[in-house]
Amino acid sequence: MSIENYRTISKVWDSAIPELVNPPQGIPLPWWPKFTRYVGGLRPHELTLLCAPTGAGKTQLLANICAQVASQNIPQFVAPVETGDGDFVARVISAIEKKDYNQGDPIPVESVNALTQKYKDVLLSRPVYITSYDNRVAVEEMQGYLTLMHQKHRCKIAILDNLNFFLKVVSAQEERIEMDSAIHTFVVLAKRIPLHVILVVHPRKTDGGRVESEFDIKGSSTAVQEASNVILFNRPKMDDTQSLPTDRELVFKKIRKRGIYVNQKILFRFEGGRYEEYRR
Repeated sequence: MSIENYRTISKVWDSAIPELVNPPQGIPLPWWPKFTRYVGGLRPHELTLLCAPTGAGKTQLLANICAQVASQNIPQFVAPVETGDGDFVARVISAIEKKDYNQGDPIPVESVNALTQKYKDVLLSRPVYITSYDNRVAVEEMQGYLTLMHQKHRCKIAILDNLNFFLKVVSAQEERIEMDSAIHTFVVLAKRIPLHVILVVHPRKTDGGRVESEFDIKGSSTAVQEASNVILFNRPKMDDTQSLPTDRELVFKKIRKRGIYVNQKILFRFEGGRYEEYRR
């Protein structure tokens, strides 16, 4: 080959020094100190996969993340394609208020007006950009959209719920290839621009309705290998007599920068619309 595509170790070392001295800082999640400590916050140039069984409460977990990022006035982009933008905003308000406004019960107009006034400056004016997509979106289109949101609004976090809505309708034989290709697209995007992408993925059918392993994630192991972080979110085990029906557990199955915390478990107690870490 005529192109010399290599550098000496001394040249690499020289270029690595600035990042060693001043590494990229992750965005902390103030409600979850253990989560922040384990992953180092939501760092730029990373893809996090979040996998949970149906009904585990992952969309509300995402709303909790959105609320914590918004509280720091950090620009973020949210694609709640599965549930819709109105549903997601109600969940964010619920997380902040610790009161579940998403149960389908009517709320008096005066209460809604009071919420509007209460959060006019502390939330409604914050840089949270929510897509109006309510159906499938081609992964290439979403890639371009995320690039635009970073360039135009300096978004540092992207929350995508969920992978299935960015896939083409293909045969069962082609589904794994399509999933791997989509996840690879988001990995490349995160490497290219300083964005932390949180992507919801679904599990294979598992016994007991829990996701116990990163290899329970639907698709191939390639997706897990490419992701920076892999998080599993479940209801506690049935034999756990100390837990409440609303409690949840979160386990880190991959942390690229802080592997020492792999398999660490965080227990959450659900209060209204908020998940809060607790110790037994």
